[in-house]
Amino acid sequence: MSFLSGVFRYEYKMSIQRTGLLVIFALFTLFFIVTTFTQQEELLAGAAVEENLWSSASSFVMSINLFIPVVCGILASDRIVRDEKLSMRELLRTTSLTNRQYVLGKYLGVTLSEITCILLMVVFTGISFILIGFPVQIIPMGLLVSLAVNVPAVLFVNAFSVMCPSLMPVRIYQILFTGYWYWGNYLNAEKFFSISDTILNVAGLYPLEGYWGIVYGGARGYTYVDALLNLLVIVVLATTALFAEERIISRREATV
Repeated sequence: MSFLSGVFRYEYKMSIQRTGLLVIFALFTLFFIVTTFTQQEELLAGAAVEENLWSSASSFVMSINLFIPVVCGILASDRIVRDEKLSMRELLRTTSLTNRQYVLGKYLGVTLSEITCILLMVVFTGISFILIGFPVQIIPMGLLVSLAVNVPAVLFVNAFSVMCPSLMPVRIYQILFTGYWYWGNYLNAEKFFSISDTILNVAGLYPLEGYWGIVYGGARGYTYVDALLNLLVIVVLATTALFAEERIISRREATV
């Protein structure tokens, strides 16, 4: 367990201090804050009409989910590949660190660093909402919705971003992954072939409608049970991807 926590702490510290991550999240946070002030009248009017603060909280959380999981997946896709290029794996093999601990530690470190940035983004965006006239409850509400919407999405995409670059070049994966995110989660399945209307959708539609009755793009009838099943599928697939990565690394080392 100490080896796992060591890899996790190192990866978290390294990722949270990464210039690219900080700059990208800062720019997106600034974008959401500026958008809040430029659309002040529309946001307040919408909240007054709907009389549902949860809907207002979910609006910027869903905006985050439109872009940020793509950023997170791209940033996570080079973590293990980077170690291999720097020959860090050879050094780590001299320790008692297992491949399972290594993969899980890398995954948790980079993922939780990105989740930290997402939650801070929600807090700062929530503060901008308060400044234009929303009650302070918008922040805890936004954080709760973010835990149900943004966090599962990042857990899912990062698991495959850790695994897939072991099977293909990083740049090719990043391009394919970006295309998948919008094809598999936002493309209208009634007009184009897509899995966006299935339980494999990780854009947050299931928890929003299932938990809070908030609908985007038309009611789909998702229930609380549907939302739980959606989360279960996300966790199972993410776990499978991490297990596959551990097997890939172990098999390669066995043939060296």
